[in-house]
Amino acid sequence: MKHIIVLALVLLPVSALAGQSEANTCAAALNAPAKQIYDASAPHVTPTSDLQNIVRAQARDLVLSGQMTRQVAQANAMSAGKCLQKLQS
Repeated sequence: MKHIIVLALVLLPVSALAGQSEANTCAAALNAPAKQIYDASAPHVTPTSDLQNIVRAQARDLVLSGQMTRQVAQANAMSAGKCLQKLQS
């Protein structure tokens, strides 16, 4: 039983790094507005985060600051969210 717990603790950071790597690869393929939403949202993502709320809040901030239009944010939020899901895994 001790070995299983130790193994789980050792592998936990590895799986987190794998998620980060997959998320970075995914984000690199995003268009500029989706990448902007991803970059604004990523620091707020935790394993238990509500991604929809995070993306909505960050996209709203980008719109209110004049960095993108509402239509552009709506069209690109889903793509950013898909990459952010990888960050959670």
